[in-house]
Amino acid sequence: WSAWYGNPAVMTIEMDGKTSYSRISVGSLVMKGSTIFHPSAMTVELSEDNVTFSEVASVAFPVENQGDKDDRKVYSLSFPTTSARYVRLTVNPVQQMPQWHNAKGNNAFLFIDEVVID
Repeated sequence: WSAWYGNPAVMTIEMDGKTSYSRISVGSLVMKGSTIFHPSAMTVELSEDNVTFSEVASVAFPVENQGDKDDRKVYSLSFPTTSARYVRLTVNPVQQMPQWHNAKGNNAFLFIDEVVID
């Protein structure tokens, strides 16, 4: 697991420039009692030169409810098929834990394990 607190996880992944893909997924751990929440949003940007990126997809996720099950969950984002050389993924953590949480108002940890591009 890799963890972030208060800042987004930003990853630039170099592809071979030949293989086509149209989806990216991340595994994220949810353990609300330990202040580990799922992502609040994900954004995918593409580039051919690793300098100029264009956003191709983004999604926002609702904040976990108190009764939602803690577990490893997978969050995916689809976009038009491409073979762009560089993929930049930004995964945003929950910035303020909800009112029902004992650490309400504080940042949540974001734990990510796998990133899959297919």
